[in-house]
Amino acid sequence: MVKLGLSLAWTYLANNPAGRCSNKWTDFFGNSRDFLELLEKEPVTSIEFRHFDEVENKKTIHSAAKAISETSFNATVHGDINYKDIGRELFDIFPWYPILLSHIPEKIKNTVITLHPVLSPDNDMERSKELSVCLINDLLEMTDKEGIQVRFSLEIQRNKGLYDPGTTYDGIMEIHRRVNNPRLGVNWDMGHTQSNVNQGKLSQYPGQSFLAEVNHTHIHDLNLKGQTHWPLTQGRIPLAENVKLLERVSYNDIYNLELATDRFAHEKDAGISILKSISILNSTIITCKNELSEEALSSI
Repeated sequence: MVKLGLSLAWTYLANNPAGRCSNKWTDFFGNSRDFLELLEKEPVTSIEFRHFDEVENKKTIHSAAKAISETSFNATVHGDINYKDIGRELFDIFPWYPILLSHIPEKIKNTVITLHPVLSPDNDMERSKELSVCLINDLLEMTDKEGIQVRFSLEIQRNKGLYDPGTTYDGIMEIHRRVNNPRLGVNWDMGHTQSNVNQGKLSQYPGQSFLAEVNHTHIHDLNLKGQTHWPLTQGRIPLAENVKLLERVSYNDIYNLELATDRFAHEKDAGISILKSISILNSTIITCKNELSEEALSSI
């Protein structure tokens, strides 16, 4: 079975067309209920809550959660953390979690929460690693205490010239090893990776140790200028090669499409390119699975 996800803004799901992306989704597909009904006819199986920084009140969280409760979709969450969260309580860091639990408990059981590495306020790379390890350990301890068996996924970042330990495979894996908890995996963001490859900062493909820890993905393309989070119609990431690498290590989690609609809304047929991206991703995964199955049979 193909597990295919799509990231949508909390505010769009709540039918509040605010924020940098929500109004674009509304322009393309109308209200979220209509779009979710359309997606249920597509091969999408999961929705990722994104852009929590744009949420202004709990009503938006309730409305977004209710929207997903009325569908067949499972859910994942893009978590937002920073160094100021160290020492805070779990539901202060993730105020959405108890609300999701009240609306969609089965859909978020053992869900994946994506995390970015924490950046040090004094631009110190080693301190950023230490802060990341400390906060992730805190989150794991607090979720254990609450009996919440969510999984976390540490996302590889786009190189922006910052003191960010998360822009390389080795940097992500160092934090992962130091945390050393089976509930922490790796989020392979294929668009960020390709951006870093294009900048000459990263080799094209991660090694086996990285691939073996991937428990979530963010998938998007780059435009001609190298801007990330564009539709897969751009054809600038090695999608099939990446999928095959994951399939070879028996990846069994979500292939999640993460698009920033504000970046390509001006393009002709922008909304159609989103639906095409879903189709491209789904067909690529199916083709890769079939090819690898044929390889395995031929080797017997």
